[in-house]
Order: sequence, then structure tokens, then C-alpha cells
Amino acid sequence: MELTVAERLTLVNTLANTQGNLVTLRVVSELQAELGFSDAEVKDFDLRQEGNGYRWRENAPSKDIPINDTALKVIKAEFKKKDTAGEITLQLLPLAERFL
Repeated sequence: MELTVAERLTLVNTLANTQGNLVTLRVVSELQAELGFSDAEVKDFDLRQEGNGYRWRENAPSKDIPINDTALKVIKAEFKKKDTAGEITLQLLPLAERFL
């Protein structure tokens, strides 16, 4: 799935507190590694933390991230939890809609 820098950061944050069994958490851990940024990407995108957020080069390319069926189920479940709890923000809305 093609994901922008912002979407990658948001998904890593969304999955950070995922709970489940060992198999599910291994899949989430592998997905988080895929969503992460290589040293080259950090340099190329001028990715940096500023205050409570991140900044990067405006024209940073998206990346095709493989998301298997188990990871997709976990992502959907996390967004459904946030939706049920009323925790979907305007910033999170476009990404949540892609998965719900």
C-alpha cells in the first residue's frame, strides 16, 4: 500500500499500544519496522523532530509498504477502537477512512 511520510508516522503511532497474542504482536512489530525510516530516507526527506511533531521535505515520495492480512486486521481493529472511543481526529480521518 502506498503511504506518505505522514501516513507512515501516523500508523506507527496508531499501532504503538497494540495488544494481542505473540503471533499478532510479531506481525505488528514487523509492520512497524517496514513503516520506519532508513537512514537514507531520514537524510533524503530531511526528516526531523520539532517540538511534539515531525517535519520533512514537502515533496518526499510515498513508499509501497506491504501489509499482510493479519496486519490489515490489526490496523482495522485499532481504528475501530479509536472510532468507538470517539478518538478519531481530523488529522487521523483520511487514513482511518482508508482502512475502515
